[in-house]
Amino acid sequence: DFTYYNWKLSKEEIEANFQQRQTLQIINNPISFQAGTRRDVSHTDLPIVSDALSITLRFKLQSRSNKLTRIFQKGINGINTQTPALFLEPLNMRLYLYFSTTTDENVYVGGPLVIGRTYHFTYTLSAFERRLDVYIDGVLAGFKHLEDVVADQLVFNKEPLFIGSDDSLPSPLAEIRWLFFILLDNMFHASIGPICHLNGTLLFPVPISDFTYYNWKLSVEEVQQSFGRRKSLQIVTTPTLLLKATTKGPVVPHTTLPIVSEELSITLLFKLSCHSDNWGRIFQKGQCSDRNNTRTPALFLEPQRSRLHTCFSTTTDWNVNDFIGDPLVVGRTYHLAYTLSRSERRMDIYINGMSAGFKTVGDVYSHILFNDEPFFIGSDEYHPSAICEIRNLQFHNWKLSAEEVTQDYKDQNY
Repeated sequence: DFTYYNWKLSKEEIEANFQQRQTLQIINNPISFQAGTRRDVSHTDLPIVSDALSITLRFKLQSRSNKLTRIFQKGINGINTQTPALFLEPLNMRLYLYFSTTTDENVYVGGPLVIGRTYHFTYTLSAFERRLDVYIDGVLAGFKHLEDVVADQLVFNKEPLFIGSDDSLPSPLAEIRWLFFILLDNMFHASIGPICHLNGTLLFPVPISDFTYYNWKLSVEEVQQSFGRRKSLQIVTTPTLLLKATTKGPVVPHTTLPIVSEELSITLLFKLSCHSDNWGRIFQKGQCSDRNNTRTPALFLEPQRSRLHTCFSTTTDWNVNDFIGDPLVVGRTYHLAYTLSRSERRMDIYINGMSAGFKTVGDVYSHILFNDEPFFIGSDEYHPSAICEIRNLQFHNWKLSAEEVTQDYKDQNY
């Protein structure tokens, strides 16, 4: 890295040259922290931090606890180091954001969370700016700055990064159970374990995904880009034949699918084998039973005529539905695209790259409701299958634009 310049480097240029930007993705796919889950992250494995850091992750709170619970912490409790750290307050489950300074080991901000909702969380910290910023779902939710410019300096540390907790060792606070560190090859490592306990037993698993550690302070644009990270999952590639109304296709667990926060899209190639006297299900995320009525998204065929029948659930109506397009022709292959946006309050259907219809949520107090249920293709105990052939079915965690739908249609091998 020997470099010769024909100008005097500024302080910012020197710092940028010294500190190459590095990122470490610690968790990618969703993990529910429960007994037996382990992962080790040492300080030396993390990107080198000199002046700033950021952490982004997605997590879903599934229940309340009467104990203080930890999501992550870099540092060992009891030696005044926790930069950065994130906890959940007992009962009302407010976020507690910590970092350590030369005068205070616990500086925090917080806000209440909603049970059952997936959040994208960003924690950014800059010693140069003397400021902590907190973003929820890409929007600034709060900040904390150091006011004493002489005595109060932000303190980083060389301790491990902990994600989750463990009941092997108690913390200095008797009601909390943590595993602070373990000794491996004469080096301190973090242990990633179960996250929430009640009276010494596991209360609930908390899915965490997309946990990424950065050695710089993310800009607002970078935070928003991380929040809107696009992912797709190819569920069906080769032709899947649903030959009878009782034929069951693939069932994909919720945790296998890309995480959905505001939008989703599904694209597939579909060929109708014959008409049916019954409602024929193509796909549905969710179940319809005495205990649980949810179907976001869902796509059926009308009896006899085989028109597309679209469904999704809202906070006020579990079965918002409509007929879209003309009856499908037996033996013809169609490219279908189903897109849904909570912020736009709208569902769109495309057939062969062209808009075939849409459905909007007119009630301003009603919101599209996503769910944590499996994704079903074909029949189950409540619905017969459409008699058809399906291939190239993809699940996307964003709303495809009209141009993206058209391009996907053109890229297919018919």
